[in-house]
Amino acid sequence: MRLKSIALALAMLVCMAGAASAQPLAFSQTTVDFGSMTEGPVAGKAITVTNSTAEEITITNVATS
Repeated sequence: MRLKSIALALAMLVCMAGAASAQPLAFSQTTVDFGSMTEGPVAGKAITVTNSTAEEITITNVATS
């Protein structure tokens, strides 16, 4: 019984490690707040996106709210 418990614990640990690495992108910020602005001025803010895979990733559907 103890061997089954250890095997189950190891299997769960491997699954959790795989789930933790399943997020290929890391963002320095997930939101950007420009505060209250009037229409017309140009504003910019840089964020860093890190791709932890060797695959090319395309970011689409970026929206403002």
